[in-house]
Amino acid sequence: MAKEEKAEIRQMNEEEGIKELDDDEKEKLIDLDQLTAMPNKDDVLHYCLPVCAPYFAMQSYKYKVKLTPGTGKKGKVGKQAKEIFGRMPEATQREKDLIKVLMDAEIVQQLMGNVRIAGGGSGGKGSGKGKK
Repeated sequence: MAKEEKAEIRQMNEEEGIKELDDDEKEKLIDLDQLTAMPNKDDVLHYCLPVCAPYFAMQSYKYKVKLTPGTGKKGKVGKQAKEIFGRMPEATQREKDLIKVLMDAEIVQQLMGNVRIAGGGSGGKGSGKGKK
């Protein structure tokens, strides 16, 4: 972009009340790049973050289960999901440890009420890995 275009954009943003981020603020945003839905074996993992989103949006996630309407309670469904993720053969030991120490309250906060985990996996009755 030319300097004239940048100045025009900056002026328009000021007129609209849109504040541009400082360089320091932009550097802080880069930390989001450290989050991943598909951890590699050589990644250093610090934490596991529960997420509830439409299944289509989570297709690239390594750990996912499909929730469908049902009569399950949030706590029970969360524990089932943790159990399924802990038994995944492709999970590294570090990933299993991080999933195991994830507090049930953190999972419950992300879940909707009255759901169940869609079946179809080898996890036994009422559980599945959510992969097709």
